Amino acid sequence: MKPKECSRPATLRVRDTIVFSFRCTHVDRAAGVRMVELVVRAMHEGARVVVFDLGYVATIALEGAHQLSIASTKLGGEGRLRLVGLGERARLQLGTLAVYGELRLHSHWADAVDVNRERAA
Repeated sequence: MKPKECSRPATLRVRDTIVFSFRCTHVDRAAGVRMVELVVRAMHEGARVVVFDLGYVATIALEGAHQLSIASTKLGGEGRLRLVGLGERARLQLGTLAVYGELRLHSHWADAVDVNRERAA
């Protein structure tokens, strides 16, 4: 059975962060490529941090993880790409990337947004 595609994302901007919230049951290569495109769009809109809120049932294929690594690199690494709401298996799958500081994993989108950070002058 082929997994359903990711839904169209809802978007929220908080200072220099853009949150894309959508239901995505499986991040494969195609979904990962779409996420890279969203990161590029967010960067053109001035975002320095991108949060993907995927839902708690998402799984991630190796090709999807590779695309997330590309997206993180486009943002400059250092945890600027943040993933929210992943299931335990997906968190384990991405553990290696998170350890090297490429991305951060959070339980809720509000935890992934630096709302208390001072605005840049």
